[in-house]
Amino acid sequence: MGFLDKIKFWKKDDFSDINFDKPIEVGTPGFGPEKNLPTYEESMSMTRNPMMQNNQQSYENQELKLLISKMDTMLAKMDNMNQRIANLERIAEEAQR
Repeated sequence: MGFLDKIKFWKKDDFSDINFDKPIEVGTPGFGPEKNLPTYEESMSMTRNPMMQNNQQSYENQELKLLISKMDTMLAKMDNMNQRIANLERIAEEAQR
């Protein structure tokens, strides 16, 4: 049974190294608020802002690409209309001669 007693270390009631009479001081590292750590709200705002900025930039980038694409389409249609008008003008000049 000596071997099994060593394995069952969690069943030991030996807390001789802990002084229960001494009160825990506030500000002791590990027991209480740390001055350098951010609050929950601060940490949540720090994690949300970069994500929101990335989403915002991504959305704006998509909108910009869409506008550029629409403008390119309009430019191509205008070039096509100019070519048709030039053809009509050439046909009208030939008919007048």
